[in-house]
Amino acid sequence: DDSKAFSCWGMVSGQNLKQIAVSKKGGFYIHSRNILNRPCPTGGEPWVVNIVPCGLTTVHSPYLNNGHQPIHTVEPRITDNKDGSYFVQYFAPTVAGQYDIHIKLHGSHLPGSPFPLRVLPGPPVVANTVRLDAKGGVVDAGSSAVPMAVHPHRPFRLVFQTMDELGNRCLKPQKGLAFTAKGPSSVALEPVVDGRNGQYTLQFKARSKGDFAITLSCNEEPIAGSPFPFICSVPKSKAKAKKASKTRKSQTTQDRLYRPSQF
Repeated sequence: DDSKAFSCWGMVSGQNLKQIAVSKKGGFYIHSRNILNRPCPTGGEPWVVNIVPCGLTTVHSPYLNNGHQPIHTVEPRITDNKDGSYFVQYFAPTVAGQYDIHIKLHGSHLPGSPFPLRVLPGPPVVANTVRLDAKGGVVDAGSSAVPMAVHPHRPFRLVFQTMDELGNRCLKPQKGLAFTAKGPSSVALEPVVDGRNGQYTLQFKARSKGDFAITLSCNEEPIAGSPFPFICSVPKSKAKAKKASKTRKSQTTQDRLYRPSQF
């Protein structure tokens, strides 16, 4: 039957087959071809399309992003144009990452399927900017309220990550963002450094002991958790060593004062 489609000759065309932003509407076309590798004149073929996280082969298998956020598969809407072509419309997943587009007919893949699809983060949202710990993990709001310990004249760094509206990390250089930091005169603040990967670093030194706070803003809007509290104190080990050294000096002085004179 020349009108029957064969998956081994099918073709795809259109945008959004390789890249799309989170939650955006995308689409592409499937073109059915018969056993003679000619376009099918009619529709009615049961094409099946699924968009799944990269590496998964079953439709109903979610996986975890960083152990926290579940990512679910996407089942697009297929419109039969009755002329051998089919329009596939879908909404991109809400979690950025690598996905695969599986296109099948009667259980067999169309040539090139699965197609790799990269889902990109959306634009950064200032209110969603978060502070990162030393291992790159997100510091929750409750922890940000706890004063951080710093030592006099030692450099201390704060690293911040820009996020999109849905909580995806923005991993590319961002335009139109201006980070500024303010603190007391007892703190030497350096300019905020753009890491060109969606991260921004603030480095500073406290000149004296005491409590203080630093305010970090982006486009004049304070980010979440700002102002950040700090406690500047001498390390206990150094304080003990200094006290022990002072005690030894005092003892030496006393020994000299009270040492019996020898004639």
